[in-house]
Amino acid sequence: MNSAREEVSLLNPDALVADGLDAAIIGYGHQFPKEPVLVYDYDKCVEVFMGQGMSREEAIEWMEFNVVSAYMGKGTPIFIKSTMGEDHPYDQQPEDWNVTPYGEKKDE
Repeated sequence: MNSAREEVSLLNPDALVADGLDAAIIGYGHQFPKEPVLVYDYDKCVEVFMGQGMSREEAIEWMEFNVVSAYMGKGTPIFIKSTMGEDHPYDQQPEDWNVTPYGEKKDE
């Protein structure tokens, strides 16, 4: 089990886990005065779904519609996009930011 997952379960037993996405957990976070919740790397989640046979576009649509948009209460995890700089492997202005929460292309 992921150590962040173990730690947040001790701090907040109501923190929810995104099934099958342990490889994308990057830690936990909270906003005062809320309890801590798990934090996932959005792009790593997409990679997990691609590893299950989805195309990149299908994985992004699945993330937006079924994962990111699924508010399950106060223990709902956070999904972040890293903007670590030019050398960051995910720092290519990806097309996944150009979709609505329902996976539809945004007008530019």
